[in-house]
Amino acid sequence: MDNTRAIDVAELRYTYPDGKEALAGVTFTVRAKEKIAIIGPNGAGKSTLLAHLNGVKSGQGSVKIAGLKMNKHNLREIRRRVGIVFQDPDDQLFCPTVFDDVAFGPLNLGLPAETVRSRVDHALAQVGMCGYEQRAAYHLSFGEKKSISIATVLSMEPDILVLDEPTSELDPRGRRSLIDLLRGFDKTIVIATHDLDLVLDLCSRCLIMNEGTIVYDGASRDALSDAELLRSNGLELPLCLQGDTNTPDQSSALS
Repeated sequence: MDNTRAIDVAELRYTYPDGKEALAGVTFTVRAKEKIAIIGPNGAGKSTLLAHLNGVKSGQGSVKIAGLKMNKHNLREIRRRVGIVFQDPDDQLFCPTVFDDVAFGPLNLGLPAETVRSRVDHALAQVGMCGYEQRAAYHLSFGEKKSISIATVLSMEPDILVLDEPTSELDPRGRRSLIDLLRGFDKTIVIATHDLDLVLDLCSRCLIMNEGTIVYDGASRDALSDAELLRSNGLELPLCLQGDTNTPDQSSALS
């Protein structure tokens, strides 16, 4: 694995206008092409943290993307490098057609029409949505919208993919297709999710957040087979491990 740092976050703090502290000194790094999960109960700060990774939100502390410090000068380049897929695809799809949605980002980069068309075609092919170019997003199923929302990010050709609850509301077939898609990407991937089975399937490392802090940073299998660690942070054993009596030290037997 490439040991180049893709993401550096140091002592990141963020307080909402109502006074709620969402992030309370978060520090972690992500290597290039590493796939990591961020897990924790509702209100832990996961989505707020993701929003700092391409400048949607800005708190106190330091965020660097591939060595670029998050600031106004670097923001355009950082947003080219970091693509965020929101939990609700309707937050990402707003154009008259699927083609327009997927082309929106490349057009804003000032790319020529031929390059934009090529990027749209490639992004839709990656998510299995070729032939949907002239469809209206509001006529699509939730799973189709989710795929198109991922394509809108892929068309920007980011180095880092950030996904918020990517499998929520997907049926089993859609969920499996998405996991297979993400596994095939040679990119840095950061996923905030309650789907702990997905974490075991896709991410070798996870962060557990609770009350705006990181309380665990390490191997996913060790964390997700530790019932007490999960319980103390508002989580439960993944379905595939429920009923299993192995200790974390024995978890390699689950591989």
